[in-house]
Amino acid sequence: MEIWSDVKRGWDYYLEKWRESRARHAERSRLRGRRARDWHLGISLLLLSLLGIAYAAWVGSSLSVAYIDLGDGNYLYTSSRMADGLSIYRDFLSPQPPLHLVTGSFLIRLGNLLEDRFGGGLMVVPFRLLVVRVFSIVLLLLTLGWMFLLGRRLTQSPYGGVLAAAIYVVLPIGFWWRLGYQSEPLEIFFLLGALWFFLKLRTIPLAAAGALMGLAVLTNMTAAPYALALLVYLIVRHGIQQGRRGWLDVAAYLVPLALVVGIVAGYYEIRTGAYFRNVIFNQVASYPPEGFWGYGFPKLLRESLKVISHEGGFILAALVGLVLYSRSDTRPEREFTVWYALVLLLSIAYVTKGGTMDYIFVLGEPIVALFAAYFVMQFFYPSTFRRFLRQNFWRDTSAVPLAAFVFLILFVTAWPAAQFILHIDQQFEQDVEGVERIVYQIRRHSKPDDPILSQPYYAFLSERKLFGEFSELYLWTIKYWQERQANRVGESMLKVRSIERALREERIPIVVANVSRPLILGPPEIREVVEQNYRTLEMDEKHLRTRNFDLRVFVPKSALKESAEKKESTAKGVFEY
Repeated sequence: MEIWSDVKRGWDYYLEKWRESRARHAERSRLRGRRARDWHLGISLLLLSLLGIAYAAWVGSSLSVAYIDLGDGNYLYTSSRMADGLSIYRDFLSPQPPLHLVTGSFLIRLGNLLEDRFGGGLMVVPFRLLVVRVFSIVLLLLTLGWMFLLGRRLTQSPYGGVLAAAIYVVLPIGFWWRLGYQSEPLEIFFLLGALWFFLKLRTIPLAAAGALMGLAVLTNMTAAPYALALLVYLIVRHGIQQGRRGWLDVAAYLVPLALVVGIVAGYYEIRTGAYFRNVIFNQVASYPPEGFWGYGFPKLLRESLKVISHEGGFILAALVGLVLYSRSDTRPEREFTVWYALVLLLSIAYVTKGGTMDYIFVLGEPIVALFAAYFVMQFFYPSTFRRFLRQNFWRDTSAVPLAAFVFLILFVTAWPAAQFILHIDQQFEQDVEGVERIVYQIRRHSKPDDPILSQPYYAFLSERKLFGEFSELYLWTIKYWQERQANRVGESMLKVRSIERALREERIPIVVANVSRPLILGPPEIREVVEQNYRTLEMDEKHLRTRNFDLRVFVPKSALKESAEKKESTAKGVFEY
């Protein structure tokens, strides 16, 4: 028995040593794995920082007063008037929720303070415009943080997060649209934050998702269907299927969403009495009377082809990535993510609304970037990348053409986007020289308190106010023709009549208008009185040339006559002397 007892003690001793050795090995492996993860995370964050610095340097170095887009100018002008003390919805027409314009008015107030303190601006850009442009850059950098987090979650790799952020930066339509002060970039920031918290599918993160989605809806009404999509998923998959616990999750999302939207909407409705009329009914009024088949469907096809021509390679990669993700991923959020991605990609359907063009696809670009990155990570990393690094080329060179195929795919996908971005200035409405010449003419022919008629951007830069706050040119024109067709005198018809009287009395010292695709000169009453009482100011044609508009500058005939008489009198006086 003693022998067996000694044997057992020896066995227990060596077994304990073996267990301790395995535990030490497991701990070392865990620490090595943790160090490796920390190393890869550190490298990926460094790459993400370099990406942000490169974008900020590139865009920041090219800031100017060039005319980017009609919507950018409209938001800048409206925000500046709010900074002057006017109230949104009550004092001027606006079809958008308030958050974007409230943010803009704050930024312009900050710019005005800097101008009062330091004077002028940097790089010949006034501070009130410079602050807004810098904010747009900072907003993109913050958005890249959400893209990194979502990309890392989807691909299970920090490098996938960096890749998703990099693809998002270079998608050309979004690259161009973010250069101006548009509402969609701020909306996207809130949408991505809401998605990040929503994917956790826990009570407190769902509450954060609801609050952020509420802010997205208050930035742009296009976010409303996405807020509804999240609610429907929670009701179907949690409320109905999981009972009391599931309905708690629904309430956790819905209550903050309803509170954020309800409090702000109620405040502006009580304060102005025009919030719902502007935000809801003016959105509906922007759909042309021709309907979906007469107007919407042909335009949807046309604008979709524009998107495909610029981003088709990335979109194809994202669609393949979505198919792979839907078939291979087994995490709980898979079903929701696939459906939500489809909803965002269909944002192009918003072009069926009047005045909305291919730029609206920026709402779907985060999905394109995320799942294009997923596709690349699944197909080319780690298989192709690691195989190329470990290949023994003396025995097998098949990795070389494989790497070449990867390069060709990237080239075919990215080249149209690169061409678009490299020639981004060709997408602007007007270059710096043309803008400065028109602003000079506005300041020359009007006093600071004089109301003018022009596209809002010129009024913003020249620090003039538009007559009757006639800034939402497209919406005013749509409403005018609807009222005219219905033989009804509404707010748009009254606005046109007040402008007609002011022009007839020559109380508007200068008109800057497009004559090829008229908005200001669209109503016949305005066009006829300008033809009768105003004369085109002679200017070099190149200073009037824009991408979409044929601009003309009009001043009262009496002003030109007085100017000619003053020149004649001055010349006569000099001769007599």
